[in-house]
Amino acid sequence: MRARIFRNVKWLFFDLGSTIIDENQAGQQRLTEVSDTLGELGVNVSPSELRVSIENANANFLPNALSAILDVYLDSDGEKEKVRNSGRYPKELEYLFPGVRPMLEKLCDSYTLAVVANQPHGTEQRLKDFGILEYFSFCLSSSEEGMAKPDPKIFHKALELASCAPGEAIMVGDRIDNDVRPAKELGILTIRVRQGSHRFQNPRNRLESADATVDIITELENLLV
Repeated sequence: MRARIFRNVKWLFFDLGSTIIDENQAGQQRLTEVSDTLGELGVNVSPSELRVSIENANANFLPNALSAILDVYLDSDGEKEKVRNSGRYPKELEYLFPGVRPMLEKLCDSYTLAVVANQPHGTEQRLKDFGILEYFSFCLSSSEEGMAKPDPKIFHKALELASCAPGEAIMVGDRIDNDVRPAKELGILTIRVRQGSHRFQNPRNRLESADATVDIITELENLLV
């Protein structure tokens, strides 16, 4: 049953990474490559140790978790750059979280859906490859729009394209800093999905507290349908 706070909602704005797209395997492969390069530089740190460090950095709202970690292990800017460049993020290892496609199909019966995400070029093609592009009315990708969350401009553009008031939209995402706080500052309702490496973030004030929180994306149905 739709939660009372969401009774006037017409639009759902979705983040992608760690929200409807599972980045776990891709992220783990990247950390393996980073670990290997650090080893070549005489720094022995395992992929699992890197993962924990990144989760801790994200929990502390550090803007660039990997750079913060490299500052701990390396002094040379050249070596840091070498490590950053060594970790190719393999998008071919991304997958939809289980149940995403039928969930989106069901939500489309009651809402209009859109994507508002920090993503590289080719986002629409990736959504097409996943078989879910048809569910979204529009897709705002940071690299293609020249603006990125948490910049309020990308949220303003989403509201403009949707022709709706802030209170008629929900931003659904995994990050407090990029999804919850900037959306709430504009009056957009928010649902946080505690998935991915930012799941350990904790709200520090009212604006960082989502209107609802779920542990897996498919729990949206319980709140919204």
